[in-house]
Amino acid sequence: MKSNIIKDCFEKNKKILSELNLDIIEKLASKIEETRKNGNIVFVAGNGGSSSTASHFVNDLVKATRNNDKPPYLKALSLTDNVPLITAVSNDIDYSEIFKFTLENLANSGDILIVISASGNSDNLIKAVEYCNSNNIFTSGLLGFDGGRLNNLIKLPALITTELGEYELVENMHLIVCHMISTYLSRWLQKK
Repeated sequence: MKSNIIKDCFEKNKKILSELNLDIIEKLASKIEETRKNGNIVFVAGNGGSSSTASHFVNDLVKATRNNDKPPYLKALSLTDNVPLITAVSNDIDYSEIFKFTLENLANSGDILIVISASGNSDNLIKAVEYCNSNNIFTSGLLGFDGGRLNNLIKLPALITTELGEYELVENMHLIVCHMISTYLSRWLQKK
């Protein structure tokens, strides 16, 4: 190999993957299943690369878990997908309100909010979590680095501990965790 960059990248990913807390991941999957069973909604939010992970995760939760024609189906919504609403709230109110604004309109007691953030310090996610914690909406999150401020605010944090600034590594693990959860749920529902 001309460079060790690829090998080093691979080794870092392998190490962090081996350190995943599978109990926390299973708890989150079970909470999502409970939310489905009760007919409530799973909301997912993130910024930047985590925004695309949120959209991908919702796609998998809605489509990949529907292995039978027996309702209740899993209801999930990515708060990052309505660009016109995001830009309107950003322009007319403040960017820090984009997720909370939608939750105020759509979320109910018994729903769940899953935030995805490498830093854990995004004001718009913090405001959304605080709103949910005050309104009996369960909060969880896929976090990175040291978890940031969100680590102490959400009820069920799944922390990918890395050095500060290892965005690609954290985002890789977040997507793997999302796939693990959707696979777990789809296989669990097939058995029913």
